Amino acid sequence: MRRRKPAVWTSSSWHIQARRFRTGLISVPVTLFQMPYHFLIDSGASYSIIDQSIVDEQELPLLEAVPWFAPSGARTISPRVRAPLYIGGSGGIEIVTDALVVSLPDTFGIDGFIGADILRQFDVTIEEAMVILRQRVSMT
Repeated sequence: MRRRKPAVWTSSSWHIQARRFRTGLISVPVTLFQMPYHFLIDSGASYSIIDQSIVDEQELPLLEAVPWFAPSGARTISPRVRAPLYIGGSGGIEIVTDALVVSLPDTFGIDGFIGADILRQFDVTIEEAMVILRQRVSMT
């Protein structure tokens, strides 16, 4: 059985090896400040999220807080942080984003979420355990 490489890069698309949970959720490797993490793909989230513990470890300066709705529907206000995420791991596609800072439960083993703020920059295809990001082409 051939093993797939974690990520394949071409000039306009990125094939990222993902992990699909039994629940259907999908996580991808992300490198942040040269440390490996696991982020869930969440197309329903308006903002990407980074766990508070990472922000504390890296001593990142907080940006202005913004209001958002938690999955429970409760209106919440959280600070943001500017962070360079390498989606696909070290050497992956670099996206600098202003992510929400939220304390995530340790039980999930997830360090953050990649939300629509990042995903809408790409045409996204998910095939089994592979996430394919294609650069959007402007039709002007």
